[in-house]
Amino acid sequence: MIIYYDGKCALCHAAVKIVLKLDNEQVFKFSPLSLLKTNQKIIPDSIILRLNNNLYYEGEAIRKILENLNFFGRTLSIFTKIIPLKLLNFFYRIIAKNRSIWIRESKNQCPIVPKHLRSRFILSK
Repeated sequence: MIIYYDGKCALCHAAVKIVLKLDNEQVFKFSPLSLLKTNQKIIPDSIILRLNNNLYYEGEAIRKILENLNFFGRTLSIFTKIIPLKLLNFFYRIIAKNRSIWIRESKNQCPIVPKHLRSRFILSK
């Protein structure tokens, strides 16, 4: 399973750090959106999950990611399933469009990946 994220987004980097902490089984790998190879249209403000050669976007990607994390993540996934997907996507898009306003960009927005986590990142084609 690969999570594609905006490599230039401070909020996205924070989300990756959270997933790394909750991914006890180390099932996820991470890669910037710019490296995603697909014939489908890429949604630039979306996190994308590749799972079994299927791509999941926005709220559906969040649900699938949470389902594959530790107990806390799986519990959160149950709550996201209560919310209709259209509504979850609506809120996702609001956050995605306004993330640069709400999250202050810093010089360290593209952190150096520690050695012990490098095998979990796909950083070149």
